[in-house]
Amino acid sequence: MSRTPESVRSFYETHPLKQFEDAGKPLEYISVGEGRKTLLLIPGGGQTAQSNFALIEALEQRFKVIAPTIYDVGSIDEFCHTIDGLLDHEEVDSVNVYGLSVGGLLAQSYLWRNKERVESVILSHACTPESKRYENKVVRPLRALSVVLPVIPDSLIRSFAKLSAAKIQGVSNENAPKDPIMSEPRNAEVSTYFAHEFYDKYLTKTLLRSWINIHTDFSRNEKFSASGLKDWPGKVLILRTDNDPLMQDEGYFAKIYPDAEVRTFTGTGHVTFYYQFTEMMKVIDKFLK
Repeated sequence: MSRTPESVRSFYETHPLKQFEDAGKPLEYISVGEGRKTLLLIPGGGQTAQSNFALIEALEQRFKVIAPTIYDVGSIDEFCHTIDGLLDHEEVDSVNVYGLSVGGLLAQSYLWRNKERVESVILSHACTPESKRYENKVVRPLRALSVVLPVIPDSLIRSFAKLSAAKIQGVSNENAPKDPIMSEPRNAEVSTYFAHEFYDKYLTKTLLRSWINIHTDFSRNEKFSASGLKDWPGKVLILRTDNDPLMQDEGYFAKIYPDAEVRTFTGTGHVTFYYQFTEMMKVIDKFLK
C-alpha cells in the first residue's frame, strides 16, 4: 500500500472501522449518522464498507448508515444471522436496505428472512436466482474457480483481478462517462486509495470462498415469489443498466416485485455507482423520502 493520503485519514477519523463478532467471526463495519431511520448498506463484491464513502457521506445527514464489509461468509443464513446481531448491537429495530451486486442478492435474502424488520429495499445491479446471465457469467465461473482455488496463489488472483476487473464489469476508462461528484479531486483520490486497499488487503482466498459460498447458495437454495411479500408493506427500488454484463433481471423482478420503481441507466455496465453517481443519488434520495 502507498502512503495514506490526508483525505483518507480524514475520512477514517469521522468514519472509523468498527468490529462486531458473531459466532467467533469478526465483522468489520462502519456506523455513522444520527438520523431517525437506518440505512443498511451492503456492498458489492469488489467493495468494502469504506469504499462506499460517497454513499455514506451522501446519506449520513438523514440516516444512521451501517455498512458492513463482506468477508469470511460461509452461507447466506450465516450472513443474515450476523446482520441481525449487528443491528441488535447497534440498537436498530427497522432498516432500509441498499444492496449492490452480490449485496443486492443478500439484500433480497435478508428481506425474505426479516420482512418485519425491513421498511424498503434498493436493489442495484442485482438479479434473482433464476437469471440465466447470472448463472452463466457469475455462478458457473465461481464453481470452476472453487476447484482450482486451493493451488492458486493470492498474488496471481490479485494480478488477474486488476487486469480484468474493468472488462468484466462492462465499462472501460476510455468510454466511461465522468461523474461530477466522483471526479472531484478529493473523491477521486479516496476512491483510488480504497480500490488499491481492496486488492492489497481484502482480495484473498477467504473473500473468494465467501463469494463462492454466497453465489452457490443463492442460485441453488433461494426461492422468492410475489406471494411471499403480499403482506409486506414496504417498497422496492430497482437500479439497473442496459448493458450490465453480469446481472440482468430478465423479467423476473417484475414478477416478484410488480410494484417496484425501476430506473434503467445507459452504458454504465455494472458500475453506475461510480460513473453516474450524481444521477443515481437523485433517484435514491427521492425514493427514500
